[in-house]
Amino acid sequence: MVLGSLEYILGVELLVKNEIYICDVVKKPSFIKKKTKHSITNLKNLKFNDSFFDFIFCNGIVSHAKNHDNLLKEMYRVLKKNGKVWLNVYGESKLSKLENSINKKLDNSDKIKAKRILQFYKWDPSKINFILELFFFDERYVFDKKILEKKLQNLNFKIVKFCKRGIDSDFSEMVYRNPKLKKFLGNGDLRFILKKV
Repeated sequence: MVLGSLEYILGVELLVKNEIYICDVVKKPSFIKKKTKHSITNLKNLKFNDSFFDFIFCNGIVSHAKNHDNLLKEMYRVLKKNGKVWLNVYGESKLSKLENSINKKLDNSDKIKAKRILQFYKWDPSKINFILELFFFDERYVFDKKILEKKLQNLNFKIVKFCKRGIDSDFSEMVYRNPKLKKFLGNGDLRFILKKV
């Protein structure tokens, strides 16, 4: 199952031979292959039987879900014994506090203006989206690494691995290469490989 993060489905489809179910709050985009089942859900309750999935790919949606504790419980419920989860959430940092502070002062009209200005300056669309996602959001929850680890263990997830590294351009990789950044970026994104025991 892919939980949110539809832009990653193409990569997941390369890794998985079986059917892939997607749970998100948006309509099925055109790039999703026909073999993929797509479920629109409010993410409060995943409408699947207990122990249904071998693998759950969850990249970011937990950080945007007001009911993130319940979502983690639901992920555990629908995962088969010995099944695994790729979980990525925003880590708490000085940067996340700055982003939240700026976000509180902005509204949707500011987002539209910022996008138009950046387009006028011919910024790359992916960089424009990055800036917009950084400061314009409805809900965003950041997590303290130790508190999240304890929460996951209380749900009976075994933390197989905390993934410190990422691609060259992401915060986690920058923190890994330059520990001085840890003061500002914390742990970067918190990435875990979890196993249901």
